[in-house]
Amino acid sequence: CPRDELIGTEAFYASIISLPFYTDMTEEECRHVTGLLRDFFRYHLSNIHAAIGSVQIKRFPEIAQKRRALAQTFRQLTQGLGDRLDYLRIHEGFVPFMNCANIRHGRRDALRGFLEKKGIQTGIHWTPGHHFSLFKDCPRDELIGTEAFYASIISLPFYTDMTEEECRHVTGLLRDFFR
Repeated sequence: CPRDELIGTEAFYASIISLPFYTDMTEEECRHVTGLLRDFFRYHLSNIHAAIGSVQIKRFPEIAQKRRALAQTFRQLTQGLGDRLDYLRIHEGFVPFMNCANIRHGRRDALRGFLEKKGIQTGIHWTPGHHFSLFKDCPRDELIGTEAFYASIISLPFYTDMTEEECRHVTGLLRDFFR
């Protein structure tokens, strides 16, 4: 893999440290984390997955532009809902792969039910680690912030070829729900 030549170089560590998630890491911590990450990269793919990936990587600029525009459209069309719906921040340079928002005032599950009745699927794609059976018996402090985040987070529809009309439909339903 050509990327292997970059992993472990000073340029690699500098690029990792410059990411918003790693800005507080020391270089030594970064080397440790990226070393662990390297051990878990999956370099094997089935032939079909490799073929799809080869085609999709050529489309990356188009996909990135579409996803950034779609995320911006969602935010613009629901701008007046800021006290009830708050999208997760998208860092500059990132390409969103999900459209997650916090639903305030304990209304997430009601919103999910409302959208489901209208034929719109949503998801909850983040579960706190301590909810998994492996960690359920581990000692921990009260995780009030973690539980509040988990109770409010929702993944809204979001895919590369989603049309503006489909986006307007979903955001219209969001506005209807919060009226």
